[in-house]
Amino acid sequence: TSYRSYNNPKNYRYSLGLEGDFGLGGHQFHWDVYTYDSKIKGINTRTGYFNLLKVQNALGPSFMGADGVVRCGSPGQVIDGCVPLNPLAGPGGLTRQMLDYISIDSVERYGSEEKAYVADISGDLAELPGGDLSFAAGVQHRDESGYDSPDAFAYQGYSTDGGVAPNHGSYDLNEAYLEVNAPLLKDLPGIRSLDLDLARRYSDYSNFGGTRNNSFKLTWQPFEDLLVRASYG
Repeated sequence: TSYRSYNNPKNYRYSLGLEGDFGLGGHQFHWDVYTYDSKIKGINTRTGYFNLLKVQNALGPSFMGADGVVRCGSPGQVIDGCVPLNPLAGPGGLTRQMLDYISIDSVERYGSEEKAYVADISGDLAELPGGDLSFAAGVQHRDESGYDSPDAFAYQGYSTDGGVAPNHGSYDLNEAYLEVNAPLLKDLPGIRSLDLDLARRYSDYSNFGGTRNNSFKLTWQPFEDLLVRASYG
């Protein structure tokens, strides 16, 4: 028998939002608010597995009837549709009929969903020697969930795909971030440009608590054909 996997996922997504621009004190700002819902549903069908209940029938007691045909069970208690299986028959001894009787497809259904509500704002704050000091900030709430459901044969342990129970889970998180770009210097001897980027993100997970993540980046261009970057996060 052969092992093959046929995966058929489908993705459904919708998004709705608003955005705009405004000026304040000689500075320009851009804002947006939006929500989205993204779902993935799929069916994974795998061939080449065996129905252990039928394997038990095929390897169990058998007898040869008066017509010379070997049948599963015993006289008077024939197992209908069963094809006796002899695993020691040697090359060519396993017929297509034997394999068709015990073969089974493993069917797994799975899916995940992500919902989010987001608000962002960005703009310039001040004039530095190298250009505008700009920033971006935002908040976000996300709900994450997923599930995996094997077929009844796998769940009950009657398939060679193994005994796997259905499972599902979910969590949610709230996040806030701030990013700042500071063009420190430009058009000086040995400093065509020198920029500093700072970023900080706080994430609060419902299943294990909060985390803080920082990022620092320095970009230096001494002359047109050379750019040097250093980062730490």
